Amino acid sequence: MIRYVNLVFLVFSATLISYGFAFTNPFDVTALQDLYRSLNNPQGLHGWNGGDPCEEYWTGVACSDSSVIHLKIQGLNLTGYLGSSLYNLQNLKIFDISSNSIMGEIPYELPPNATHINMACNYLSQNIPHSLSNMKKLRH
Repeated sequence: MIRYVNLVFLVFSATLISYGFAFTNPFDVTALQDLYRSLNNPQGLHGWNGGDPCEEYWTGVACSDSSVIHLKIQGLNLTGYLGSSLYNLQNLKIFDISSNSIMGEIPYELPPNATHINMACNYLSQNIPHSLSNMKKLRH
């Protein structure tokens, strides 16, 4: 009986621990939800209207542990704006929104640790944010 109780406790604990590591950073979720709304709630972004991006399939989103590290939503005929929460994607490395119909200003604060950003072939303003010079890891 004691072995059975210990086994149940072990399985229950392992399940809780795995859920603790699987859930996406809340700041990442908020940033993606803001982007989704700013892009006019596009149907082409499957999964983006709810749930957890690192636990479920969200179009163009890749994670490592509980952080969004890649956001590749190029060529999906997206319209709207970029929103104001991209800076909250602290662990994002690759940000590719190229070949869409996104318009407006490039946000002043972009994902600070990005190594690759591609916003080509949209209708964004030509103003380059001053914060770009602070992005020490940016290569492309």
